[in-house]
Amino acid sequence: MLACPGRLEDLLSKGHCSLGSIDVTVLDEADHMADLGFLPAVRRPLKQTPRTGQRLLFSVTLDDAIDALARHFLTNPAILMDLTSAAGRTVRQERPKGVPSKSHFRSDCDKQAAVAA
Repeated sequence: MLACPGRLEDLLSKGHCSLGSIDVTVLDEADHMADLGFLPAVRRPLKQTPRTGQRLLFSVTLDDAIDALARHFLTNPAILMDLTSAAGRTVRQERPKGVPSKSHFRSDCDKQAAVAA
């Protein structure tokens, strides 16, 4: 199933789908959704997915809202940081307080291989 949070909530409220058997949940652009005020619409469906499933959260920034989302919904999260900006300059990303220390630092563009590892 692939859906935007608002549309997914609409489908759930009408009984057109269920999230009880979802094995993998992917949330992309989490920081952008937070900036636009969509985190409540993201949290509600996530609460309906099995805690035993795999959850992936992708975010450009790690602010307090994304930290709280990660702490609540992810088990043993790994943080992948790309240390090179699009302009080729080094970017420094700091992990928010309390986020587990399992981190991967990548300066190349092979993010898919890093996520797969």
